[in-house]
Amino acid sequence: MSDRRTLIREAGVRARGSSKLDALGAVLFAACVGVTYIAAAVRGGNADDVAALFAVCGLAFVIARSVGITNRVFVPAVIVVAAGVIAVGSADDLLSRAPLSGPFGYANAKGSFFAQAAIAALMVAAASTSVQSRIAGASAAIAFAAVPFVGGTAAAAFPLVVLVLLAALGGHTRRTARWVVTIMGLLLGVTLLVTMVLGATYSRGREDAVDLVVDRSLSERRVILWHEALTMMSHDPLTGVGPSRFQFVSPTAREDRDSRWAHNEFLQFGAETGVGGFVVLVALFAWGFVRLHLRHARDALTVLGGAALAALGIHSCVDYVLHFPAIPIVASALVGTAMASSRTLHQPS
Repeated sequence: MSDRRTLIREAGVRARGSSKLDALGAVLFAACVGVTYIAAAVRGGNADDVAALFAVCGLAFVIARSVGITNRVFVPAVIVVAAGVIAVGSADDLLSRAPLSGPFGYANAKGSFFAQAAIAALMVAAASTSVQSRIAGASAAIAFAAVPFVGGTAAAAFPLVVLVLLAALGGHTRRTARWVVTIMGLLLGVTLLVTMVLGATYSRGREDAVDLVVDRSLSERRVILWHEALTMMSHDPLTGVGPSRFQFVSPTAREDRDSRWAHNEFLQFGAETGVGGFVVLVALFAWGFVRLHLRHARDALTVLGGAALAALGIHSCVDYVLHFPAIPIVASALVGTAMASSRTLHQPS
């Protein structure tokens, strides 16, 4: 009897802790919307599109998590089917290496989307009980993963390889799943920190070993834009320059319309909404990893949810993938599915 009471008490403590974490997530989503409208009210700009994206991502997360309580295959399967339809509809240039190829008119966005689709397919394989569904899911994952590789979108291909390998290592036990999710979060943190350091220390005309590495891997233009975004944040730390106004304030963007985004979504959001906006966006991603890390019934889908979140965040550090709504919406749905409480999968401790 005492053991049963202990288990009930522990379950109650976990439930209360989970509820508090969920409430924190809702607050962070609301804060992202709030700082956007505050910045627009003070500095001008278009807050509606940015706020709508956060709202839709939050809704996709909630729906996927609710559906996942009873069926953790359904949402990833819908994403796989949708990605298949998109792939067929853009078959003519799907594997093209041209920078403006693919269904979104931008090769890196194409790679990022199909990286998420590959993770969704792996979720289908991991959560399915039938051999046929597992084979179908694995086959779809291979097909979708080929797009960023063959299509030449290395920015999406490299994180995909690292994250899927980590997912494969961490999907066996609850203990390894917890730490693999943590490692994924740390990878995102390190990536963001590196881009901030490069942007903060950039100086025109300087040539050293760091500059050579940057020029060969990221392009100098990206680092210039990061530098300008950080400068905007330092000059207007409270409200930034206003949502969607980076393109009008950045000297580089004014000279080159192809540079109207900072190629770092965290720095751009900070430049447009202030330091507070930067902090709440980073905190929202961190919350996702913490919530997955602390999930009681950790399993392969928990790790794959971490991979989806990390892939989105890492790619967002070097490109403007959040400006293509399908990508963050799909990632939000996958993370929601990964956080859903379900008895359909069982992993040993």
